[in-house]
Formats: sequence, structure tokens, C-alpha cells
Amino acid sequence: MNLIYTDSNEITASSWERIIHSLITFGEVIWVNENVTFSNQLPDWIRRHYIASFNELKEAKIIKSWNYEQYKSVTSNVDTVIPRDEVSNLYDVISNQVKEYSPLGTLSQKDIAGNEITSKIIQYKHELWNIGIANILNVDGICYPCNEYVSKGTVSEYYKYEQVNRKYTETIFKNLGIKPLGFLTTKDILDIQRQSKILVKTLSPYINNKLLSILPNEEIIKEDCTALLKDYEISLNNLITEKSLSKFGKRFSLNTIISIGGLIFSPISLVSLGTDILDYFRNKRKNSLLLFAMSIKKRAYKSYMNMSERHKDIIEYF
Repeated sequence: MNLIYTDSNEITASSWERIIHSLITFGEVIWVNENVTFSNQLPDWIRRHYIASFNELKEAKIIKSWNYEQYKSVTSNVDTVIPRDEVSNLYDVISNQVKEYSPLGTLSQKDIAGNEITSKIIQYKHELWNIGIANILNVDGICYPCNEYVSKGTVSEYYKYEQVNRKYTETIFKNLGIKPLGFLTTKDILDIQRQSKILVKTLSPYINNKLLSILPNEEIIKEDCTALLKDYEISLNNLITEKSLSKFGKRFSLNTIISIGGLIFSPISLVSLGTDILDYFRNKRKNSLLLFAMSIKKRAYKSYMNMSERHKDIIEYF
């Protein structure tokens, strides 16, 4: 899935986490405007790290840059330039769309007036502009923190990534305590990307049948993810109680319990069991997503600890 990042041109710690999350889950490539900068409010050490990572990911071609023709400088080195005439045409289309509203407005099937309609129209135009740029760049989805902002008037498949796909992965990551992602190395990100089809395939039955016009509420997503993780928990415990791993010289008592949801089972702990056992678990298709998630957590934790060794104030910052 190709995505476009359309949030503020100032990247903060949370928006960088959002970009990395997209790249290691559903995103193969994410498009970013050439003029983005990293916030000056970030500590210098973290800002330098983000900038270095950003440049490495551009070099790896999984972050691509774009700009408008009229704003492109002579020294610009972007992957795509949007011509002036396309920008002009998009502006005209959006203006005509907004004019269709009555003086009182009917956004979200609700009459609004005064300052409220001015605010709604500005937001609506912004959403339409995001969709237009996404269409021009031929991407599949928009990476934009729009959960409570996108109006029903702009229901679009481009926003399905944020309103459905991302919510599922964020729920799973939260349940397994996977964070932070912003310090993952470029190698880690590329390695995780190569395995992300496991995630996409596992979640597709839950996601593909969701209509954007009838969005699932958070409770439905939470229930789906809880059921999915519970299934993994049962499968792993069955393998243990059956002593299926005894051939590797590992013995487990019948009261050995792995609890994924409650994190009695640490997603890092199985690593100590050895490569042969991990390979055995990987060969059990039902456990592929869990091993994928474990790998992300291990890498994220390691990258965080490596950074903390060099910058003692990282714990205070986060």
C-alpha cells in the first residue's frame, strides 16, 4: 500500500511514530512533501536522530518526496512534481464542490451556520485537497490523524487506512506493549516491511468487509483484536501442554501458562528458548502474526535501549 502523509509540515515525535507505524504495517512507500521539517521543539539529540533516519529511509526509497511545481526550487531533488495546471484544476473542482452547500450548510446532514460553517468548510476543503493530491500521486491511502475530524461528506477509500486499517494495528500493538517505534533502525524497518504481509493477510478478513460509510466503532475493533490474540494464546499453550517442544530438549509443566493479553507471556521471552523453537513456532501458520509482533517489540525495545545508553534523558522525555 502506497500512502501519503498529509499532516502538518512540522514533524513531531508523535507524527514520526505515526510515519514509522505506517511503514512497518501496511505502508510500502509513504509520500512526504519536500518542505516538511522536524519540529524545533524536539530535543537536539532526538531531532538529529529523526533527520538521519528520514534521510536513510529516503535513500532506501520507502519515503518519497513530492512538491508543487511553483514551489520547487532549482536545487530540489524530489521524486514527483505536481504541475501547475493540475493544482489549478484541483482548486477549481474543490471550489465548485464547496459551492454546492446551501448558505446554512448541510455538512454531515446537519444544518450549521456562522463561524461553525466557516470552520467546517475550511476542514472540508482540506480533506478534499488531501484526496485530490492522493489521487494525483496515485497512492492508496492517506496517513493523517483524522479519526474525529473527517466529515461524512468526504467519505473516501483514501481515508480507510486511517479509520480502519490503522486502528486494528494500533490496537494490537497497544495490547502487546509495542513501543516506541521512532528509534527503529533503517535495517529493522526494511526487515519488518518484508514480513508485514503476515500482518496484512491475518487482518484482511477483519478489514476487507468493513465499509467506510459504516465505520466499526472502537469496541468492535477491540473485540476483534482480543479474539485474535486469544486464539494465539490458546494455540501456544496447546503446543506447550502437548509437550510438542520436548524434542528440542525443553520441558514445560502442565501448569505453564502463556497469557498474551495480560502480558504474563512477554513477547520477548520466547527468544531465550532458542532459534530451533522459534522456527518451529514460525512453521505453525496460526502463530505467524504473534512471532511478527514479537520481532517488532524486540527490535523496538533494543533500539530504545541503545538510544538510552547515549542519551540518559530519553526516559524523562518519553
